[in-house]
Amino acid sequence: MASFDEHSVEFLQGQLAECEHRSDESGRWLRMNFCPNCGTTVAHTAEVRPGMRSIAAGTFDETDWFVIDRHIWVRSKLPWVSIPEGVATFMQGSAPNPKPGSGT
Repeated sequence: MASFDEHSVEFLQGQLAECEHRSDESGRWLRMNFCPNCGTTVAHTAEVRPGMRSIAAGTFDETDWFVIDRHIWVRSKLPWVSIPEGVATFMQGSAPNPKPGSGT
């Protein structure tokens, strides 16, 4: 996910569907925005990061302008997912708040 100030994000076409999930651990909400046709997650907002909107990195046409420097919730990653060496990992979603436009 690449995170931005929510006022800096504009979707230019299509309509996104939204689903709200409340964590069974923290009780905080996460609002997922996804394509209503194929179900691909496009973006999300989280109660823990007010004013921020995260965009799924895999949905960008051009990906050479950001670097993924952390992985969160690695305790629940699938066995076939490999994380590159030297990248910060967090067992839960305890990564510090990203700076807007940082790509993390």
